[in-house]
Amino acid sequence: MILLRDLRLAPGEDMDALRRRAAKKLGLRPGGIRAAKLVRRSLDARKKDDIHYVCSLAVELGEQEEARLLARKENRELTAWQEKEYAIPQAACAERPVVVGFGPAGMFAALLLAYAGARPIVLERGGDVDSRLAAVERFRAGGAGRGKQRPVRRGRRRHLFRRQAEHRHARQPHRLGAAAVLRPRRSGGDPL
Repeated sequence: MILLRDLRLAPGEDMDALRRRAAKKLGLRPGGIRAAKLVRRSLDARKKDDIHYVCSLAVELGEQEEARLLARKENRELTAWQEKEYAIPQAACAERPVVVGFGPAGMFAALLLAYAGARPIVLERGGDVDSRLAAVERFRAGGAGRGKQRPVRRGRRRHLFRRQAEHRHARQPHRLGAAAVLRPRRSGGDPL
């Protein structure tokens, strides 16, 4: 397969339009592309009047046609491409791994460990599912149970940012050899 970069695609256009542009850029008729796979698509919104996607498309042609196109050195937007297969190795650990936190990274780590057959234990400090759902519903109904939402004024915003920075620095670990020690908060209490 050949990877073709920097193809423009307007919002709302379909994959057939991208295929036609790829065939035109390669100097082929649209039927000359056997298969096409969208590898990358990013939105270019640098100019308000020219918002479009910039795509990379992997196309499959005949072997001779691919070799002929890759032999031409003047086109830097063409490269040989082969899809990578990521194999998750099977875990060979005696004990079950522990994943602390069930945010996006914790969920992904637990998922990969489960695919590897490690049967992870997930620890989460937050409430159970029912209390979290109730909190989300309260927030949707009226803004976290506080009644009307007020905009954060400049003085309050500065105060909130300062408090957030203090909180972040209080949780930052200090490395002492192999151990990591958390700096205690000024207000006392649990640093975690």
